[in-house]
Order: sequence, then C-alpha cells, then structure tokens
Amino acid sequence: MAGGLSVLWAADGSPYCLAAAESLRRLVLPIAGDLVVLSVPPLNATQAALKQLMGGGEEHRQQEIRKAEEAVQECVDVLGELSIPVRRAVRWGSAAAEIAGEANEADVDLIGVGAKPFNAFRRAIMEDTAIAVVKATRQSVLLARPPVRDRLAAIIIYASSSRWLSSAVELTSRLNLGGKVKVVLANFIEPPEIAHGLFFSYKEYQRLRSEALSMEDHDLIRALMTDAAATLQARGYETEIVIGEGNADQGLSRLAEDVGAGAVVVGATPFDTGFFSSTAHALNAALRAGCSVLVAR
Repeated sequence: MAGGLSVLWAADGSPYCLAAAESLRRLVLPIAGDLVVLSVPPLNATQAALKQLMGGGEEHRQQEIRKAEEAVQECVDVLGELSIPVRRAVRWGSAAAEIAGEANEADVDLIGVGAKPFNAFRRAIMEDTAIAVVKATRQSVLLARPPVRDRLAAIIIYASSSRWLSSAVELTSRLNLGGKVKVVLANFIEPPEIAHGLFFSYKEYQRLRSEALSMEDHDLIRALMTDAAATLQARGYETEIVIGEGNADQGLSRLAEDVGAGAVVVGATPFDTGFFSSTAHALNAALRAGCSVLVAR
C-alpha cells in the first residue's frame, strides 16, 4: 500500500505469542498502513469427527471459533491503540494454509507469526507453523520472538548470498529505523568440510559442493555489502560490516548477543525447501541466533 506496509499478524492466544507481538510492534507497526489480526482454531480432524458422530460437531466448532475471536481481541489489546486500520479475522482449518490464504486474499506485504526457540529434534520430526508459513507464501515473513532487551539496538543482515542480499537491504530500509538502530551486515567464511555438512550419496555431495561459496563469491559479497552499507547510510542508518571465519550458526549467535540484535534479516526469494540448500542453511543459522528473524522477499 502507498501509505505503508500491509501487515498480517497470526495470533493463537498463547502467552508466548502475546509476548512476541511486542517485536511486531517495535519492528514493523511504525511503518504499517493497515493490520489484519488473524487466528486459526486448531483443526483436529479425529476430534471433530468424533464430535460430529456424537451430535456436537457444530457446537465444538463454534466453541473453537469463539476462542479464536477472543485470542484476536486479546492480541489487539496488547498492541495498544494504533493509528492504522485494524481488521479482525478468524479462519477454520490448517494454520499455515489458512494464514497463507488470508495473506493472499488481503494482498498483504508482510506476515508476522510467533516462532518458538530453535529445536533441531522437534524440527526433524515435525514442522512448526512458522516455518510452514515461510514455505507456503511469497510475502516477507516476520518470525517473531519476545524481545529480551528494553529497546531495539541493532539489526543484523545476514549476507549469506549475493542473490538475496538486495531483498534484505530493501526490507531493512523500509523499516525506517535510521538514527535509532545500528545495522550490522554479516557474512561468515566456512571451511568446505563445515559448509558441506552431512551427505547421503556422492550425487548429494557433488550438489553441496556446487552450493559452497568460493573465495571469489566472498569477494563479491564483500563488495555488495559495502554498497549495501552505503545505501543504508544514505537512509540514516549507522552500519558496520562483519566478516567472520568458521561456523555461521555459532558466529551469528555470538554476534547477535554482542551487538544486542533484535532481529536477523535473511533474504530468500523464493524459499528453497531443500533441507541442505543455502537458503535453508541461512534461515536455520538465523533462527539459532535466538532473536526475531525477518525473511525478506
């Protein structure tokens, strides 16, 4: 929208989601033109079928919808008085699919959803809603976590790929936080044995080798990071370029703690669903940092 970003926030009524909404308020709402607050009641097909057999299916559905409406209102109350139009919405079905459907129908620019702390074991056996939303949509996505600091001091742009850096810089520029927040552009040079990770076949190993960044790629990214820093400085941001060596997961986590980052911005357009892809690797590294993550499209 011309007046600002059109934003959708997915609320589930949990204390964690309500706390994470503060990151939405700090990062995105200052430049929002309108806001949709959506809740999707959990669709348990087995439970719904049993209720239907017992004659209480519709009553059960209405109860869940009322809970969702209460969750939406509670989130609106937590966000406080806003100077933009706020629309409340409730949809019934699979959470990620309904969030994506509402976002497309409302033609929003950015989707916000609470993202629990990274848990590799949980992610291995079941995919959480936040990641499913990233995969199901083409809009930018805020994977929000409750702020751990009183104010937003810094944002990290993880320049993992020259291909998506411009998307991350453009979204960061639109946040219009210049003069208030420092932007750190970060990249990490990993030895091949770390960057390649595990592989299950020689074919997979060869594919991973083709995705590993060469030194020439890093030189290109360094030059692009310098240009990006100049663009952000022109928007009023204080910037710093950090190029580290070693494991990106650990390096990004340490950097986020050192600079007091409130969010890590990762460019990903479109999202590559391959577990070993460079995009998935960058997103996983950002999620391990512990703060909110902005997936820029």
